[in-house]
Amino acid sequence: MTDRKAEIGDFPFSISDGPEESRYLIWIRNHANYLVPRGFLDYLRAAAVIVRGILINFLVLLPILLLGAWLLSAWHFDRLQAWEGSAAPWELDSPYRVTPWVLVAALVYYLLFPVIVRLFKVARQKPGIRQGGESSVKARNVYERTFGGALLVVAAVALVETLPVLIHWFHGAGGFAGLSRGTVAGWAGASSVGALSMAGKASTVLGRFKRPLALALVGILGLLLPALVVLYVAEYLVYSPAAHSPAAWWVLQGIVAFLAASGIYSFFKGWRNVGFVQTRFILLLLILILAIGAGLILAADLSSRGVIHPNWLLVLAVAVVLWLFSWLSVDVNLTAVSGFYRDRLASSYLVGRNTDDEVDIEEDVNLVAICQYDKGSTAPYHLVNTALNLQASEDIGIRERQSDFCIFSKRFIGGRLIGYCRTADLEAVFPQMDLATAMAISAAAAAPNMGRGTSAPLVAILTLFNVRLGYWIPNPGRLARWVARQGIETPAAPQQWTFGDVFRVELEEIRARRRNVYPQGERALADREDPTPAHGLVGLAFSGGGIRSATVNLGLTQALHEQGVFDHVDYMSTVSGGGYLGSSISTLMRTREPEEEAPAHPLWTLPNRFRWRIPPRAFLKEMWSRLDETDEWVNLSDGGHIENLATIELLRRRCKYIIIGDAEADPEMRFGGMATLIRFARLDLGVDIRIDLGPVHVPRKRGVERRLRLSEKHFAVGTIKYPGEAELGHLLYFKSSVTGDEDEVIAEYRSRSATFPHETTADQFFDEGQFEAYRSLGEHMARSALGATERRKDSYAALAEWFEELAR
Repeated sequence: MTDRKAEIGDFPFSISDGPEESRYLIWIRNHANYLVPRGFLDYLRAAAVIVRGILINFLVLLPILLLGAWLLSAWHFDRLQAWEGSAAPWELDSPYRVTPWVLVAALVYYLLFPVIVRLFKVARQKPGIRQGGESSVKARNVYERTFGGALLVVAAVALVETLPVLIHWFHGAGGFAGLSRGTVAGWAGASSVGALSMAGKASTVLGRFKRPLALALVGILGLLLPALVVLYVAEYLVYSPAAHSPAAWWVLQGIVAFLAASGIYSFFKGWRNVGFVQTRFILLLLILILAIGAGLILAADLSSRGVIHPNWLLVLAVAVVLWLFSWLSVDVNLTAVSGFYRDRLASSYLVGRNTDDEVDIEEDVNLVAICQYDKGSTAPYHLVNTALNLQASEDIGIRERQSDFCIFSKRFIGGRLIGYCRTADLEAVFPQMDLATAMAISAAAAAPNMGRGTSAPLVAILTLFNVRLGYWIPNPGRLARWVARQGIETPAAPQQWTFGDVFRVELEEIRARRRNVYPQGERALADREDPTPAHGLVGLAFSGGGIRSATVNLGLTQALHEQGVFDHVDYMSTVSGGGYLGSSISTLMRTREPEEEAPAHPLWTLPNRFRWRIPPRAFLKEMWSRLDETDEWVNLSDGGHIENLATIELLRRRCKYIIIGDAEADPEMRFGGMATLIRFARLDLGVDIRIDLGPVHVPRKRGVERRLRLSEKHFAVGTIKYPGEAELGHLLYFKSSVTGDEDEVIAEYRSRSATFPHETTADQFFDEGQFEAYRSLGEHMARSALGATERRKDSYAALAEWFEELAR
């Protein structure tokens, strides 16, 4: 039976003593296999989405590959024609004509280093120092970095001059017209796919010294497919017959018509309601189609009269057409699998009641629509944590992390490094942004650029094969200038906000929430507007870990709510899988009043949709890891790629009480997430966390199976020392663990899974027994700490007393 008595805005997953059960809990349990809930057809759909993205990504790259092959064949045409039929023609006519000269120039440049440094030092450095300019060390460092550039130039020229040898070999092996082309193509394709599948194993199994070499080899093998395209086209242009084929031009015209129709469709088909269609955009598309068609007809006429080689013209025309198609219609966010991932998550976790009072999907919930405290909501203020990818940033302080913190919330989006903008401003000009998108970004575990987990050799192959759960959004810190440059008229001009501004606004939200939770006003904030533990803020953090984390933290939160603890939570900070649960709670508790359907925003119109589109150049930046904080668009991925306990933002706000639900995969119980949090808190915030993890740690005993090694407790208690504050903060840390006193549901599942409760995060296909085992474990973990006191924590004073008793 289901629970029909819960009111709008109540905690949606309350534990029931009777046969009735939360209808929302039933929905989530039934959708635990959220990626493929309907079996075979959903598997096909997922595969089709991936293949579609790969094909469109390849269309973005194809113009570059075609133009490269076109220039290569034009440059080496005479030489390759003369080499035909020779086994080793380079012995008589060396292809390396420019490389030796470039190498000599580089060597001379190196040998003149003492002279150049002396001249530079006398002419510029000393006056620069007297005038307050850069030091000699900085200037010399910039100069010496050019040595690496010289080596790259030599390597690039040598590679270009080696390509004719490869083309000649490819032609001799059968080339474009030979039977062996299928073998070569199959080998290259299999190598690319095989390299992709081996990447994960190579990064985890191999040792410290073998791993970089193996990943570099995987990266090279993965790029064989695009290299094969260049060889095919170049060989075709040099050696294919020059006879003109009218059919080829009709085929090309068909390609143009198809791409034009696809462009128009993608232009009008969107996630949101398109308010109106302006004639000038339709006219622009028609003019481009007619111009391309006229150009192709003219080119066909010229080639038929022998003025231009038809094959060369064909390749050049295809490259131009594909480039125009990409420029006009491709949105690199839509070609990624993140859209499919978002929809699957939203249909499982973002639910509500429909007009028939039944549970239904409610995915299009704007971030500004959650936490409606003016309508009686008591939901904690939700912080969705993501990683801002910065692999090409000049900030040396984040080079090792390759990322920084970025949050989504009801009022603001952004982070320390890039600044903040109002959520309402960004959602107005970029309507793809909503709670479902933020949840999916926060859980974007697989991406080419993954913060601290980025593997440089694998970035290109992961991008090419569309392993792209990451997402591009307008840079929050540059939103105002981007809107002004695009000429978008907004009701109010966007502006950049600092963290101090953000926190002051959040305090107003917290005050409004507390008025709903404590109508008698017994819990007031301190008379300050800066972060301090004197505010008595309570934070609840859900870690990363996919559906495993969502399910463990579901049980934990149910028990906390039953004992009155959840009502005192001011901030709910989530990352990755923890965000599934957090977003579900925010959706269902966002208001206590029935909502009316919001009209389409006046900015969600066709002209602005053209501006929202993430252009193909972002795909190329993603492929080469040229991501930094200065661009108009920034790339985000799983918040666990920088900090997987979702706690750093609670520390930044100086919460007095913090509860962490850690359900990340940690089979060896090394507490990597906690260690990272302690380090970042100390280095970035000056916050000192002291915690004894001994009771949770699993002792390693020789000859004893892992499943038989037990923790003493499920939780540990620590203290937080904020800089400049005499008042200490308190930390309650729950860790997925087994103590031996769990119920039969947990024990039975553990007997079937040796790695429980740390099964791989790649397992996102929970069945009913697995779901209930993890949920029950979370509830049991919370009860083990709540049992320290018998009475409910209905008042804030009772909550503080509970923390004090746990710390004894």
